[in-house]
Amino acid sequence: MESLLSLRPDLVCVNPYNSADFVGQVTDAKIPVFRYENASSFAGVRAGILALGARVGAEGRAKEMVARMDRRLAELDARLANAKNRPTVYYWAGAGRPAPAPRSAR
Repeated sequence: MESLLSLRPDLVCVNPYNSADFVGQVTDAKIPVFRYENASSFAGVRAGILALGARVGAEGRAKEMVARMDRRLAELDARLANAKNRPTVYYWAGAGRPAPAPRSAR
């Protein structure tokens, strides 16, 4: 915590798996906290990017980032549409929580 406080951040971004104790220490230090709630689907990632953009006054940049992400996903879908071998991917989100991103999550 001391190393974080020494940076004097304007905002600390946390995830659901950050401990309540840690988040409490940050808020007790009067540092604003942005809680990124749902990264377990592409829709959740989109929402998180847009929410963070709104929080820091960068709504336009956040919308551009989401649009780039969506274009890239569409490009990948097109490239993989006829793929015979599609690998199964397991994404480890930390703290013992897998974050599956099924194709239907888009």
